[in-house]
Amino acid sequence: MMEYLDRFASHVVVVGSGLAGLVTALTLAPQPVLLLTRAALGAESSSAWAQGGIAASLGDDDSVGLHLADTLAAGDGLCDADVAAAILADAPAAMASLESFGVQFDRSPDGAYLLGLEAAHSRHRIAHVAGDGSGAAIVHALVEKVSRTPSITVMEGIEVRRLLKTDDVLSGLICASRSGPLVIPATRIVLATGGLGGLYETTTTPSGNYGQGIMLAARAGAKLADMEFVQFHPTALDAANWSAGRPLALVSEAVRGEGAILVNDRTSVFWPINRGPSLPHAMSLPELSAPKLPKAAGCSSMRERLWGKALPTVSRE
Repeated sequence: MMEYLDRFASHVVVVGSGLAGLVTALTLAPQPVLLLTRAALGAESSSAWAQGGIAASLGDDDSVGLHLADTLAAGDGLCDADVAAAILADAPAAMASLESFGVQFDRSPDGAYLLGLEAAHSRHRIAHVAGDGSGAAIVHALVEKVSRTPSITVMEGIEVRRLLKTDDVLSGLICASRSGPLVIPATRIVLATGGLGGLYETTTTPSGNYGQGIMLAARAGAKLADMEFVQFHPTALDAANWSAGRPLALVSEAVRGEGAILVNDRTSVFWPINRGPSLPHAMSLPELSAPKLPKAAGCSSMRERLWGKALPTVSRE
């Protein structure tokens, strides 16, 4: 029998408990929010798997203008410059907001941010949390904050199946739960369900990321754009026990930012040093799928101290 949860009709409904969903719920406080998540809070999100940090122009030798120039160059003509400029200008404030929610970025003894270098950046501007465990540490802090925020109601084990419309206006959600189907009336719905990397055989994202939010929005009449663009993390560990359908362990861009050089199984440098230590985000498919990219033999130019201290996640893998 279908259960109707009318008591949440005045709530903002947020679907998804990764970084986007958690921050949305916290930012809306003290407005009442119903946070729906398929798995345990924060447990099945790509956010928690992220090893790299957050880019912001915080250094004395940096500026929003330099950050924007790097971003537009990496985007190779595909960026909306105005949108990029607005996002980058807000980056320091976004970090401050995360800190107000309990996130503790890595700092030096004098209190300054420890800034790393990653893909396509000309300045050290990547702020990390717990070295290369940034995603897990940030999500953990946000989950703790959400759990202590009285205006947020969390429902776990909920999978949204359809968005409802009345007179062409959103009016609710049909959901599946452990106890049976649910109808939740709502006129304000935020879809924060992540990407679709789990559709691919080889991926570094949770297998449950299969484009659920995109499907829900499309079926409700939303117009989709730029669907031909799918971002893949460029480096991963090809573990001996890996099998199709299981995510690969990713290798953080921080590894290359610290000076690692990628080589193939013949110890030939795959990514020449004169092209910079970091792979840009905008690499073409032919470059990534060319026969010259067999399994990597390893990383060189790494200071041994990095593995256990700055890169503990990669070290454990």
